[in-house]
Amino acid sequence: VTISGYVANFSGNKLTSFTGEITPTVYDKEILMETMGNAGETSFNFKVQENVIYKGIASVVNGEFLFSFVIPKDISYSIGKGKVVYYANNGETDAHGAFENFVIGGAGAQTADNQGPEIELFMDSRDFMSGNETGKNPTMLVFLTDENGINTVGTGIGHDITAVLDDDYSNIIVLNNYYQANIDDYRSGEIQFPLKNLSVGQHNLKLKAWDVANNSTETEIDFVVHGDFFIDGVSNYPNPVYDHTFFIFNHNEA
Repeated sequence: VTISGYVANFSGNKLTSFTGEITPTVYDKEILMETMGNAGETSFNFKVQENVIYKGIASVVNGEFLFSFVIPKDISYSIGKGKVVYYANNGETDAHGAFENFVIGGAGAQTADNQGPEIELFMDSRDFMSGNETGKNPTMLVFLTDENGINTVGTGIGHDITAVLDDDYSNIIVLNNYYQANIDDYRSGEIQFPLKNLSVGQHNLKLKAWDVANNSTETEIDFVVHGDFFIDGVSNYPNPVYDHTFFIFNHNEA
């Protein structure tokens, strides 16, 4: 699917001077949910529209934008209204909007794809190697690539992007809403997820992701949470110092 549009002023005129980036979020149809009826209350039904088909970044040039993506197999096949929510920014001003005048559903042409996504998993930075040390509040960094894109819809059972810390499958971390495709490229994207107050010692992290054709890949890394703050590898440049210098060092905190 390819979607194009433009950034306009309040009168609907295209802003040809607007050049920057736009973040579109494409949603599947509304779904019907039911409250749990806690504390003796009568349960009732309500609708939500929260299953993300695609979220990425596209360039805006002279007010115009265009982006493409592949519809996942995991959409609800019933026919209904979808929704696109936009946010754009050019460094000086921003814009927002939404579009709902389209329907989504049914079965499309099947994608000839039998290979799961490629996953790169790090803690804090791309320089991280499995077994290295981190602080107690590291950031999980995930870089995903697939020829047809990553599945973030959340309606297919077991097809979420998930992380499991220390084999604790009772507390699976669902990362669908943290994934964002790269600018002008639905085939790749990244996740940044903060981990908080980890215990000192050895840890293992497993991550699993699915592409839009429902092929999966799983990878894992080990890391050690260090109990005390430390710095090492201290150096400075220029050296010897004349009127200023820059210090460079490594540390174990996020």
